[in-house]
Amino acid sequence: MAPLLLLSIAVLSAGFERLIYWLSWRREQPGCLDALRTSLSGLTNAEASRVLEQKLRRLDRQFSRWEPSLDLAMVLGPLMGLLSTVLGLMKLLQALGPDLLLPRGETLLSDYGTILVGTALGLVVAMVALLVQRINRMQRRSVVAQLREACLEV
Repeated sequence: MAPLLLLSIAVLSAGFERLIYWLSWRREQPGCLDALRTSLSGLTNAEASRVLEQKLRRLDRQFSRWEPSLDLAMVLGPLMGLLSTVLGLMKLLQALGPDLLLPRGETLLSDYGTILVGTALGLVVAMVALLVQRINRMQRRSVVAQLREACLEV
């Protein structure tokens, strides 16, 4: 369960970092647009197009930070949760003994609940990672398209 908790912390940290990045980008965007336009001035159309695509690809790599890690978290989260559940069920069956008899004075309902928490947490981690990744991807594509259009207007 500890690796799953570490994965959830990593996903939340990546989401928080992307939020801070995009908020700071909104303040820096006019300066970046001016710098792009300045670097394109005085170039022929072919050169300007090549330089623009090169700079936009560089920005796109900056914008897509953590996306591969979030892809991995979307896969690992549910798998780690399922593994946690299977290991918990194996431990529970071992406690029942070879005859699978309930021990006296113990209830298994609370044990089942704690065992299934791993699966639920794994699914939640995957959903949060998916949400962060998709929002980042939508924002990245939108900003790159806006920059491309703004530079082509000149």
